Amino acid sequence: MKKILLGGALIALLFGCSKDSTHSLQQDAALTTNLNTDESNLGIYKGVFTTLDAEYRAVVTVNFPLKSHNAAEALPTATLQLQTGEVHVLRADEMVNNHETITNLFFHSPEANFNFSVHADGSEPTVTDATFKGAASDIILMKETSLAPVTPITGTYECGTCNGHPVLGTGLTQTFNMVFATPDGTGNITTQSTLGTSVIAGIGYQDNCVADGILTSCTLESGDGSTTTTGHLANGNPVTWNGTHTFNNEPTGPQDCSGASGTWQWQSISYGLITGTFVSDSTCPGVLIFEDFEDATFDYTADPVDDLSGIAGEDYYGIVGLGLFEPGDDVSYSNVQGSQFYGAQDTDGTFLTNPTSSVRLIWSDLNVAGLSNVDVSAFFAEDDDGTNEDWDGNSSVRIEYSFNNSTWNDLIAIESSAITANTAPRIDTDFDGIGDGAEITDTFTQYSASFATAGNATVSIRVFITGLDAGDEDIAIDDIRVEAN
Repeated sequence: MKKILLGGALIALLFGCSKDSTHSLQQDAALTTNLNTDESNLGIYKGVFTTLDAEYRAVVTVNFPLKSHNAAEALPTATLQLQTGEVHVLRADEMVNNHETITNLFFHSPEANFNFSVHADGSEPTVTDATFKGAASDIILMKETSLAPVTPITGTYECGTCNGHPVLGTGLTQTFNMVFATPDGTGNITTQSTLGTSVIAGIGYQDNCVADGILTSCTLESGDGSTTTTGHLANGNPVTWNGTHTFNNEPTGPQDCSGASGTWQWQSISYGLITGTFVSDSTCPGVLIFEDFEDATFDYTADPVDDLSGIAGEDYYGIVGLGLFEPGDDVSYSNVQGSQFYGAQDTDGTFLTNPTSSVRLIWSDLNVAGLSNVDVSAFFAEDDDGTNEDWDGNSSVRIEYSFNNSTWNDLIAIESSAITANTAPRIDTDFDGIGDGAEITDTFTQYSASFATAGNATVSIRVFITGLDAGDEDIAIDDIRVEAN
């Protein structure tokens, strides 16, 4: 594990990141520029910006172009891309020569300005006297090179348990920004945050990166404190924090993205233990769950665990395939997604080792911090007993979600189409316990629904199967997918 230590107190809450992908044409152009300017004052600098009052924050890009036949194109420019998507372009009025020290080069626009300095080899870029819309501001920049692409991320933190702290009020959001630059994809995070009207700079590290499809997720941890660039240090002990950073790892992926979120705590001297959360402005739409039941590796908790002991008598619940049923059985499904699925039939049958009236598959506390919506889909099928329909009034299969693991909300519900015995299972469109929508047949068919995260940081998903406790009452489920954005 590679660690980079922090220096002193609150809001080192701002953490680590890693290389994000860019599309191939952008990568090629940037690489060409960087190769020509790696050890020069010219080239591209990237970083983050915040006003001291935390009202505005932005990703900053400063470009010192190579010489051009067009004098206007050779002038340095800077862009501020605010968290709102608003973009401001600043310009310098002087051309810059290669390999010369720059001191207080003035960038300006109608609403923003700052002075920029850097050594002749592009090292130690600094910004002073930054303002935006009349507000004092702070900017952190790093030189981007062919070996060390720079990834800036803006975001906020807030306090959940504040204990009356006068600056860290409940629900009050303040700036967290971070900049990552390293050749090997680990550590090296510079952070920028506000505390009241002070700006605090710090560093942290990340590790344990795991790729899952086009997305990679890494763990983030704090160092041992922070140092100020403006204002004063908070009194007390260092802030500690941890979280997750997710980014797109494929140049051909659907979009470039990088997002992070987590929790922090601070044992203050005057106000006790203060805790809160942080989240970036940008997020990565990602797959939280994809369960195809094709192997013994799964992320859900089964309650109770699979029992296939009675499958010869068509009493079972668990991961099954059509090959497990005996040739004389009348269990038949079409459009099976792969070779296996989760099935349940007569779950309290006498042939079972562990008969039960209800089965649950639970994915607990999925991270949705900073995300807005969750989309859920699954394939369902039900095998008719010849021409008969078999579900009774208490038969039910539901996909549900919960933000507290106590109150569960219906998302996709399949219910008997009447309160009497032996009726067809149908989608329950109004969640009144009676199936009134599409009929579930022996052909696997996909159904989907979505819900809002409503600002919650985690959500749990479960499949709840109940009342399939008589002969020929069955359900088959496959390819459960949960995505968040």
